[in-house]
Amino acid sequence: MAEQNKFAVDLEVLASSEILLRDAVERSNVVFGEFGDLTLKATAMLAHNLWQQDRTPEAMVILDDLLPRAERELGLDNSEILNMLSMRGILYSRANMLAEAEETYIEVYRRFSRSLGESDPKTITSMLNLGMLYHRLGDYERADPYLRQGLEARERLYNSHHPTTLRALANVVLNLANSGDTEGAGQLAEEYLRRCEERFGPDSIDCVQGVINSAKIAQAKGDVELEGSLLRQAVELFRQEEGSDFSVDHWTVYRLAFFLTTNDQHEEAYQLRNAILADRTERLGPEDPSTLTALNNTAIELRKL
Repeated sequence: MAEQNKFAVDLEVLASSEILLRDAVERSNVVFGEFGDLTLKATAMLAHNLWQQDRTPEAMVILDDLLPRAERELGLDNSEILNMLSMRGILYSRANMLAEAEETYIEVYRRFSRSLGESDPKTITSMLNLGMLYHRLGDYERADPYLRQGLEARERLYNSHHPTTLRALANVVLNLANSGDTEGAGQLAEEYLRRCEERFGPDSIDCVQGVINSAKIAQAKGDVELEGSLLRQAVELFRQEEGSDFSVDHWTVYRLAFFLTTNDQHEEAYQLRNAILADRTERLGPEDPSTLTALNNTAIELRKL
């Protein structure tokens, strides 16, 4: 047992190194067997590491090789097998194999519900993953009950202001906004910001997703002034958070520039696009495709002045 505990701690330390994780899989296989819990855990961590490196096909090969044999040996509801199955669902989603991802997420949710119960954190997470997959597929009506039930479960398990609860609330807001229910989304967006500011304080970077969601809702409602104000607030939150590391070539700045162009505020849009161009030219070089895209956007804006 002491050796198992030490090995489990070692795994957490090795999580960021592919080479060391591969070595851990081999060592665990020798010490605990191919289907030992720590072997399965190390294998899932290796797959996750490869996924983070954008090497999804390699990660899928590892899981597809081990999972069927492990299920036959240990049964369908083994906790480490379920963790590996969850990872396979993420990999399918990352590879844009959405039908396979849906099938896997449904199976993961069913098995976690059966083995751990509806109130277990892993069951709740699998419920929310399924909801967000339906959201990605554009099936907002189907996504809604999973996202709402996941939110309510996290409120019961943690509290209304817990970070994981706030993330679940933000997802409900996003789903409502994209479904066209701007009224419902607007009310919940205000509730999200209220809770977030009570939890983290005003002007916290932790609340930026709520600000961005509110900007989307304002856009849907045609409230140009509010949308612009919220986008500027999001830029400022990131600027404060990142300090001297903040780059004008930030996705929030780019989004603000697009907003300004769309609403015929070309002078300010030109200034932002010119700043993005200068930043990319310095960092990436004048011939980089991203720099050339910025040059084209700046030229288009200049012609509109």
